Amino acid sequence: MLNEDKIRLMTSIAMFEKHERKHIFPASRYFRSDYISGRMLRSFFAYTVCFILCAMMWVLSNMEQLMNVMELDAVIAAVRTGAVLYVTGLILYLIITWFVSSMRYEYARRSMRVYIAKLKRLEKLIKRASIIVCTDSVEVSQGLSDLGVSMGRKIKTYV
Repeated sequence: MLNEDKIRLMTSIAMFEKHERKHIFPASRYFRSDYISGRMLRSFFAYTVCFILCAMMWVLSNMEQLMNVMELDAVIAAVRTGAVLYVTGLILYLIITWFVSSMRYEYARRSMRVYIAKLKRLEKLIKRASIIVCTDSVEVSQGLSDLGVSMGRKIKTYV
């Protein structure tokens, strides 16, 4: 006979694994500080590459104006402005990354607790079902051995 509670629980575990696997399981492999610092390191490199690409596009689009002026003071001012923009943008981006990564890690940790609780509940249901089956098979085997029926096979008894 099918156990509907067990089927519902197994279905919800399977749906959870299908939908949340890529978000939760990577975060559960790390400590909080390791997870967040890894995300921030990735964000640092991504921001740096994007900033360099944007700076190169700006230089290429304003190349004619830069070649006409070609004053050292203007070039130094542009580099300073670019450095200030880079540092402020990087700090802001890393703060946002820290906040988002912290929220994702906490969500993953809470969801992992729910997932583990469901697995433990399923394990209890399976153990309870196996105990019921074991006690039934002991009663049947004892009844058959009392009758002297062996039918040429060994009768399994679970104790």
